[in-house]
Amino acid sequence: MTRDMTFLAPLTNDPIPLSWDDARPLDLDLSALGRSPAEGVSFTELPPAASKAKSYTSWEKEFQGWLARSQALDLWWSPSLERLSNPGERESDFRIRLQLASREVTDDGMEKLRKKYAPKYAALDERIRKAQITKEKEQEQARSQKYQTAMTLGSSILGAMVGRKASTAASRSAKQLSRSSKEKQDVEYAKENLEALKQQRDRLEEEFQAEVRALSARIDPLTEKLETLSIKPTKTNITTKLLALVWNPNP
Repeated sequence: MTRDMTFLAPLTNDPIPLSWDDARPLDLDLSALGRSPAEGVSFTELPPAASKAKSYTSWEKEFQGWLARSQALDLWWSPSLERLSNPGERESDFRIRLQLASREVTDDGMEKLRKKYAPKYAALDERIRKAQITKEKEQEQARSQKYQTAMTLGSSILGAMVGRKASTAASRSAKQLSRSSKEKQDVEYAKENLEALKQQRDRLEEEFQAEVRALSARIDPLTEKLETLSIKPTKTNITTKLLALVWNPNP
């Protein structure tokens, strides 16, 4: 992450002819600098140090040291999205970019949630389907057994009336009643199992929706409190593109 900067510092006849503490930033494209003076323009006297080549080597080192001490790159930081602004990017532009990033994060999160919960839903729905079939099967068997018990009881009563052995008929009826009772229990168990699975699915849905709400409840990038990160340069990370003597028409 880099930033291009241009500074203009005055040269004087003082014992220390150049102090970078007196420099000011300059919004200037280096290609705009001219090599020839305009006609009829006069120049101030050149300080003696400015005519020595070694002065420029020294000034460049001082310039880099001054930059490392005094300059910093201030950037915006979004804690919620863990994103950093670009050098020179305005806060409003950064927030707009954060909005786009937030949508991408939300969409990606929703896709991950769907992949996470889809197998759980599929497995539970299959168990519910089978439990529903089992319940219907048990209900059908219970109805059939109830009809069979009614027929047996009717036959037993009729047999006793026409003189058949009461003990044999009663024994048969007792067995049918026992089977009928078991079928009822099977039906109740099937119903309870189906209801338990449906409740389990409801809890799964609540869990899924809670994660969806948490994902959607991210801080709004337009109102989020942004942090400021100040990055200071080091001498090894500073590159001087040009150190030149210039005459400024507007000192």
